[in-house]
This record gives sequence, C-alpha cells and structure tokens, in this order.
Amino acid sequence: MKRQRSREPSTSSTSKRTKSTSQSDSSPPNIKVKKYLASLPTHGELTLDSHVTKLPGLASAVITEIKQSLASVRKQKKTASQEKNERIRPESKKKILVALQFLKKLNRLSQLHCKEHKDTTQKVKGELDEIYLQLQNLTYEYNHLLRETANCLEFKSQHEDLDLVTVKEFYKKAPQSISLPEETQNNEHRQMLARLEWELKERERLDTLKGSLLKELSSLKEDILSRQEKLDSLEPSLNTLLKAAQPVQDILGLSLNQDQIEMKAAKMLPFPLYILFLQAKGCADNYSSLSVNVVGDFEEAESWLIQSSSQNEEESEQEQEQDEESDRKQHKKKSKTHSIKPFPLKVKLTIEEPGEGTVPIVFTYLEQLKTVCIATDNWDLKTAMESTIDKAMLFKYLQPGDSGTAVPYLAENYFQKHSKESFSDIIHRHGYPYEWVHKICGIEFLSKKTEKEMEQQGASDSDQIHFEVILKALVERVHTQLLLCKQIKQLDQLVLNVTEQDDHLFPSKVHSKLVRWQRITEKLDTVLQQFPSAAIFNSIEHLGGFYLAKFQNQQVSPLSSLHCAVCIPASYPKQPPTLALLVESGGNKLPFSLETKDLEKELNLGFHDLIKDDASGSKLLLRQLLKAQVCFDVYHTCHEKLPEGPLGKAALPVKYRGPTKTFPYKYCAATGQFLH
Repeated sequence: MKRQRSREPSTSSTSKRTKSTSQSDSSPPNIKVKKYLASLPTHGELTLDSHVTKLPGLASAVITEIKQSLASVRKQKKTASQEKNERIRPESKKKILVALQFLKKLNRLSQLHCKEHKDTTQKVKGELDEIYLQLQNLTYEYNHLLRETANCLEFKSQHEDLDLVTVKEFYKKAPQSISLPEETQNNEHRQMLARLEWELKERERLDTLKGSLLKELSSLKEDILSRQEKLDSLEPSLNTLLKAAQPVQDILGLSLNQDQIEMKAAKMLPFPLYILFLQAKGCADNYSSLSVNVVGDFEEAESWLIQSSSQNEEESEQEQEQDEESDRKQHKKKSKTHSIKPFPLKVKLTIEEPGEGTVPIVFTYLEQLKTVCIATDNWDLKTAMESTIDKAMLFKYLQPGDSGTAVPYLAENYFQKHSKESFSDIIHRHGYPYEWVHKICGIEFLSKKTEKEMEQQGASDSDQIHFEVILKALVERVHTQLLLCKQIKQLDQLVLNVTEQDDHLFPSKVHSKLVRWQRITEKLDTVLQQFPSAAIFNSIEHLGGFYLAKFQNQQVSPLSSLHCAVCIPASYPKQPPTLALLVESGGNKLPFSLETKDLEKELNLGFHDLIKDDASGSKLLLRQLLKAQVCFDVYHTCHEKLPEGPLGKAALPVKYRGPTKTFPYKYCAATGQFLH
C-alpha cells in the first residue's frame, strides 16, 4: 500500500482521476453484487466450516465483481487517453486486487473442502469394505453350516441296513441289563443303542456257534470220506460175490442183476424222472398190476449228460465276465432259437387191466422247459377197442381243475425268448404237462391261482398229492375208460336193448330205436348251435368228448325223431353225461317247449336211479340213452302236436299233472306203468 502511495500521480493526474471517478460514479452500479458483497464475510471471518455451501456463489459473485472492475478500468483508460490529465483511480485497482486475493482464498478453501471430502469418503469406503468382508465371511460360514447340517441329515448309518429283531422281541429276549426298559422305552436313541448292543452280542454268540458247527462238519466229512473209502474197497469183493452167486439166483428165480441194471439206468435219469422212478418202483412191489421201466437210448443219454455238463461250465464262466463284449455275445446267444428236444431216457409205467390187456404210460422230461409231460403209448388190448378210446381224456382232470393245457411259468418264458414252436406242438409230440405230474416228480411252480381260489381250495396241492394217490386214480381212470369204450363200441353198432339187468328200470318193449351214433370231431360249435339248450354244456366243469345220438319212432306217421347231443365228461362216471335235446316231426324242428325242457331235465338229473345197483357206473351211459329212448315214447304219446304214440292208457293212466302238464317219465316195474 505504501508503494502505491509513493507512486501517486501529480495534481493533473489527480484531477483527471477525479474526473474519471466522477464519470464512473455517474455509471449505474450493480446493486445486487454490491449487496451480495456487502453480505460476504471479511477476510478474517471466512473459514472452511462456515459458508462451505456458499463457496460457488461467492466465487461467481467475486468473478462478476472483477469483471465489472476491469470493465470500469478499461473505460477509465479510454477516458484517460482522451484527457491527458486524467488518471486511473487507485480504488479500482485496490478493489480488483482484493477481489483476486479473495478469489484465491475461495479456491484454496474449495481445494481444502475437496480434500476433506475425499479423506472422509476414503475412510467411509474402508469401513464399508470391512463390513462387506465381514458379511462375506458370515455368508460363507452360513453356507458351510447349511452343508454340514444337510450332510448330518442325509447321513445313513450302517445300522439301518441291519436286520434287527423287532422291538417286542428285543424286550422279550434281551436281558434287562441291556434292554433297560424303564430308560429306553421313551427314548428312541437309547433304545436303538440297546438294540445294537444286543444284536452285537447275539452275532458274536452265533459266530462262535458257527465256528463250532464248522469244526463238527469238517470232522463229519472226514468220517464220511473214511467210510466211503471202506465202501469203495468192498466193491470188487461184492462183484466177485455176485458173480459166484449167479447160479443160485438162476435156480431161485431171483432178478438181482436186472434190478442192478435198472438202478444203473435210473441214475442217468434227470432228477424229476429219477424221483418218479423211485416212487413207482416202490409201489410196483406192492401192486401186481403195475410195472415200471426205463426206456430210451442209453448211449445218447451218456453223451447228453457229458454235453450238458460242459455247457454248464461254459455258462458259469460267461456269467463271471462283466465286460460289454461278453454281454453282447450273451445277448446274441439268447436271441437264437432252439428246437426243444426231450431227454433220451423216459420212465414207462405199465398198468395191467385183468382180462383186458395193458395200458402203457410214458413220462418225458423236456430239459429246456424244465417240464415233465405224460402221454400214453400203444395200448395192448385183447379186443379192438383202442380206436374208440379218447387218449387225451385219459389224464384230463385227474385232479380238480387240471386240464394240462396251462403253460408252466418257466416254459412260457422260454417260448417267448428262444423257441418258434407253439405249446400245442409240444403237447402233440410229447404229451400234456399236468400239474400233478410235476408235483409227483418234485417240481414246484409258482401258482397262478388267485387268493380266493387258494382259500377255497384249502390245503396246498403238495400236501394232498402223493404218488400212491395218483396211481390209484390212474388205475381207476383206466378201468372206467375201458368200460366206457365197451359201451361206445356197442353204441357204434347201434345196439341199445333192455337186458335182464335193466328190466326193473325200463319196460321190456321199447318202440323208439337208436338209428344214429356218431362222435363230433369237427365243427363242434356249428353242430351244437342247432340245439336250443346247448348253453347247458357251459356249466360242465370237465368237458370231454361230444357225440350225436338220434332216436326214431317208425310206427307213427309223420316220422318223429329225437336228436341228442351227448357230452361225456373227462371225470366219467363220477360226473354223468349231459344231454341237450332237439325234437323233430315230419322233418320240421319243434320249438324248445316246456315239455322238451322237462324231458331234458329228467334225463340229466334223474341219473341217480340208474346207478343204485351199479355203484361203479359201468353202464351209466347206456342206461341214460335207454332212458332217453323210453322217455321219447312217453313224450311222443303225451304230446298234443305229435300223432298218437304207441303207449296206451294202460301204460299211461295219467298223462298230465300240474298247471305245466308235466309228463310221467318214472317207470314202475311192479305195475308196468309210467308215473309222475
């Protein structure tokens, strides 16, 4: 300030400055800037904390003031150049310098303000980073705890795979020192620990017992081996003894050598046939009408056994290989088709019927199907009855519900995978695989019966079926089939007469005649459709052979006929034949009326009187047809739509009875009349 004062101009310049000042004062001042500057704090009053928010406004106001001051200075210079005595006023310079200094101070204050905010921001950012790091650590620990919790929840202890005894059995058998029922019954964890402790002690005890039993087993094996060696050493001596005793056997008629040959052949049989052979051999010693033999090619059986043993070894080796190439080979092997061949040796049972002949029964083993089939060979009968025998009916329904047409479980799988042959082809060649055949051979299959059927059946078949029971049933079936063949042979000759043994059941003179007897072998459904009551055969449990019989009464005109469809069940004579009727008059079929229905009912349900004097039922079929023949005379006489029949009032004192007008079909031998 002193230097400014030393440089003050002269009086002329002072006058000029006074003039310019007067000129500048005469210009309109910026009132707002002046007011604002007046409100600003002085140099000593301005600090960083105070008026921080006013710095931008202060800076702009100072810059505006400087601009205005510079503008006034330029204006004064212009006037000073025009008026040489005029000088620039020092107040303007001073004002500009002060404003510049104030602007510098504002700049410094703003820099300090920015630095302070940056430091504060950096400090807060550091705190935020520290908090975020803590958050990440907590998140990691939280996820770690979640994983550990999940692992604990998913942890599967080995005790869960143990087959522990039930809780009830544990408290019953375990000592109280281990079970501690007062503490463990309400605590599942302690209960499980107690059960595991008991299980450990039991297993240790059983392991000790197992060791002792294994030692005993090894000692028994050594004893058996030593005895076997002794027996093997006796074989040459026994063979020498048998050769020396051969003349004595021939004199006494003993067949010890033959039995040895048969037993040697039986040892080559498969296990099911071997079991069958042993049972049949035991029964043959007690039944004179039964003989059992092993038939077939023995050399082929030996080669079969050698080949099957080598195949079993190869299959066991293939099962041990687990690589993909072996799996493909095994798959290709399974996809091949094989022909089903029976085992070369068979078991043959021969049942002798006194006075008639012998009936051979052959059992065949199919190794691929694990099945035994039964069939009958050529019958050796004294009379020519074999052509009239239905061999398929000989074994059907020998046991209830067993028709032999059900495919065994293992055989069904084999047919689906390996064989192109049908089950009917196997039956045609080798026979029927009845369930009772498998059971007497020691083969058990899963039953396909429902629970309801099993409950109705009661005890299992294995408990009820024995070989001796089956043998008795076979002998009885052969006997009844031979008797049936005799009756069918007589009917084939159209011989149906009342004998002296039947005069108490039927009149001696019968006017209707049997004119046709024929077995139905083809188009069974077509033939049965002609009979209105053919549905009656659906109720027969054991269906057998079907025959057609035709009766005619040739003494009346027009000609009347009675057609009968006869079904002889497989279990005949335990189950009687069933007849379906059709009446014909003058070539026209009569409708199935109540009268025809009554006649059919009488023939199917009135068979009890026919077997009173014949418990074996040896003549049941003939007597039923005789009754149909006699009843047709009654039917023809009483029916209003037919011409008058041969029977008069003496034989039929009362033709009708009841509102349905039923006919009298019951014959009374004492009076010779037909009664209701």
